[in-house]
Amino acid sequence: MKLKQRMLSALFVGPLIAGLAVLGLSVTQDGAKDDAIGSAIAAPVKQQTVRLSLDLSQTQSAIDGAIQSFKEDDRAPSDIAALKTALAAVSPPGDTAAIREDALPDIRARPASTHGKVAIIIDDLGHNSRHNRGAMRLPAQVAFALLPYTRLSKTLAQKASAAGHELIVHVPMQPKNSAMNAGPHALLTSDDETQLRKTIAWNLEQFDGYYAVNNHMGSRFTEHEASMRILFEELAARGLSFYDSRTTASSSSVALAASLGVSLAERDVFLDNEQEAVAVDGQLATLEKLARRNGSAIAIGHPHQVTFEQILAWAETLPDKGLVLVKPSVIMAERRTPYWRSIVRTAQTAAPKRQTY
Repeated sequence: MKLKQRMLSALFVGPLIAGLAVLGLSVTQDGAKDDAIGSAIAAPVKQQTVRLSLDLSQTQSAIDGAIQSFKEDDRAPSDIAALKTALAAVSPPGDTAAIREDALPDIRARPASTHGKVAIIIDDLGHNSRHNRGAMRLPAQVAFALLPYTRLSKTLAQKASAAGHELIVHVPMQPKNSAMNAGPHALLTSDDETQLRKTIAWNLEQFDGYYAVNNHMGSRFTEHEASMRILFEELAARGLSFYDSRTTASSSSVALAASLGVSLAERDVFLDNEQEAVAVDGQLATLEKLARRNGSAIAIGHPHQVTFEQILAWAETLPDKGLVLVKPSVIMAERRTPYWRSIVRTAQTAAPKRQTY
């Protein structure tokens, strides 16, 4: 009777048990089902955003402690197994998608933050030596999204990786505006499946050391579910993550990522649609606001001198603001589960109004 009471009590602790939806992080590895509960409950819920924050070390300790209490209470192994079964039974279906743990850097060494984490990705790198040198001045936490078709991308990838920057493949994708050229080897909705898979493979073979992909332009392509499904199948097969630049508010990436087990995070702010210092500073302030509200925020910038200068000055102010600049993979590790995205969608700034990429 006591065991049943404990199990029933556990089932009614809503926010705690709801966290089991992130079970997909552990059940995909061989022999990991016995450890699934110990690695999957989401950490404290912040009342102001109803956020579930993934913290593997804390959740492991919490569940291990619960099971240990049963052991200390002279419970039989079968009783402990029954508790695990009861907890697992409330995990929502469909959230055990295969997610490659080694597709991301180690998330257990994440920096602590009082008020929130901020991350920055610089797009469009690789084709201009001056831009590449400017980007190399940025803090190592800033990630580089390199265009795969440029002659300097492979060299920059090697230098940036050695300096501690994370690498992302900035894959060109079809925009809505036919007057805009995404570049050679762009992913097109008109391509048949065979051609599309070949083009994806070509883009992913131009340099090494990356763990994720994001879209260069792509407002039409990311809205096209059939084409995006093929892209995500290729990413899933390689254990790669996807950062959606959100060049359109109607991107199909979230639902597809959830269904195919691709880790996904979305851009919150574009830093430099207006290439003026005051405008960039204003977007950095928006980034801070979103990070405080939601716990984390991701910005995308471009290789402009004003962007580099404002980021360098702004980064020095973060310690006094209680914010921490982290590598994007840190935020990806928190956002990548289907359950997290279904409960908390980080506030998104509107897609650009003046032009569609």
